[in-house]
Amino acid sequence: MTSTLAAESANETNLLIPAGDAVSPELSIVIPAMNEELTIADFVEWCKIGMERAGVTGEVLIVDSSTDRTAAIAVAHGARVLQTPKRGLGRA
Repeated sequence: MTSTLAAESANETNLLIPAGDAVSPELSIVIPAMNEELTIADFVEWCKIGMERAGVTGEVLIVDSSTDRTAAIAVAHGARVLQTPKRGLGRA
């Protein structure tokens, strides 16, 4: 289950938070993404495994301006997603 924070307008940002989100993360992994639906699940899982092995409570934050299912897949795998209206990795 996800919750959306912020406005609903296409010109504003939305923060999607996954179920079981870290309350007080010690580490944030922040990654820009655009149309990465083929690889985002593996990437989020890889980050989570690394944090677990390191004994660190953390979050994966995907800054996303995709037109595909990147955001939904990332949230389903436990990442926070900041949806941005401006397209492109440079804008993230």
